Amino acid sequence: TEIYTLSLHDALPILTLTCPECEGSVLLAPSPRLSEITNCPDCAAELEVISLEPVTIAAAPEIEEDWGE
Repeated sequence: TEIYTLSLHDALPILTLTCPECEGSVLLAPSPRLSEITNCPDCAAELEVISLEPVTIAAAPEIEEDWGE
């Protein structure tokens, strides 16, 4: 009898993209959403999915204070 172990990582194709800040590898789920935010595991930069065809990430915009305006 052979036993196979299948992890979730093996079951789903993972997208591997390059961080625009440090050029490290960033992994995304197989069906990312536009405007989805993720973090680079190497430099901790916040990244945003800006395009789905092809899947493209960029540095997420800084959230500015509105000071009640």
